[in-house]
Order: sequence, then C-alpha cells, then structure tokens
Amino acid sequence: MTGRYDVCLTAFRAGEWEGAEAALLSLVESCPTFVPALLLLGGLYANRGRFDDALRQAEMVLKVSDLEPRAHLLVGMVASRQQRLDEAQQSLRRALYLDDSLALAHFWLGNLYRDRGDLVRACHEYENVVRDWERHTLELTEEFASDLSAEQLVGFCSDSLERLQTVSAKQ
Repeated sequence: MTGRYDVCLTAFRAGEWEGAEAALLSLVESCPTFVPALLLLGGLYANRGRFDDALRQAEMVLKVSDLEPRAHLLVGMVASRQQRLDEAQQSLRRALYLDDSLALAHFWLGNLYRDRGDLVRACHEYENVVRDWERHTLELTEEFASDLSAEQLVGFCSDSLERLQTVSAKQ
C-alpha cells in the first residue's frame, strides 16, 4: 500500500496530474478507507479547480474519521474558494482544534478574517504560522499546497502581518 501511495505522491509532486489521478483512483478503489490517498486525491482535485470532487474526497475521509484535521482543512479551503465563508471558518477552526500545527489552516483562516475586516484575528493567525516556522514546528500540508513552499507561506504571512499592523496603527 505504502509503495503504491509513494508512486502517487511522486507523480503529484512532479505535477503529473493525470498520472497521479489515475494511480490514486486505482489505489482508492483497492482500499477505499486509505486516508492518505483520499486526501491526496482531494488535494489534487482542489488544485485543479475541481472543488465538488475535492469535497467528495473530504467527505469520504470524514466518514472514516470525523477527527481527521486535514479533511476539515480541505473542506475549509474549498468552502472559502466557493465563497461559503461561514462554512469555511467553521471547518478551518475545527481543523485547528484537532491539530493547531496546520500552517495552511492558520493561513486560510487569517485570510478569511482579513477579508472580513477582523484584522486582530487575522494577525493572530499569521503570527501562528511565523511562530511555528521559528520553532520548527510548522506543518505544511503538502497535498493541499503543491505550488507553495513553506518559505513562501511564511513570507506571505510576515508581509501580511506588517501591512495589517500598519493599518491597525492608523485606525
């Protein structure tokens, strides 16, 4: 199982979307409760803009385990992209309740708060990403950030903190 998953992950990392999808579908068909494959397939779909398919994968994971934080993260990311902001916030907060080291959950929640004008909470979420980076505890959920490095994420959060703190000081 792990060897087949590694082949899928390698194809995903290389941006070989069709090959990764075919391999993942085969793997999921043979083992429909293998959470890493379900999540990677969901991440692939989300990265390709296939949000309904991504949500189906997250729902499959949540049927296996409602306590899987990365499934809640995926739901939150997709809901945010689809402008279902209350659902996004709820899912992202649940993901962080289950695992507060998920950098992408802090990042997406920070963006959501920023867009809603809640600069204090946005700064708090961005600070969590920067702090986890400095403590070497930052976890970048690779299957949902194929085109984003940890350094880029931290840089964006640091820049956002500076901008938002400047705006807050002027208010």
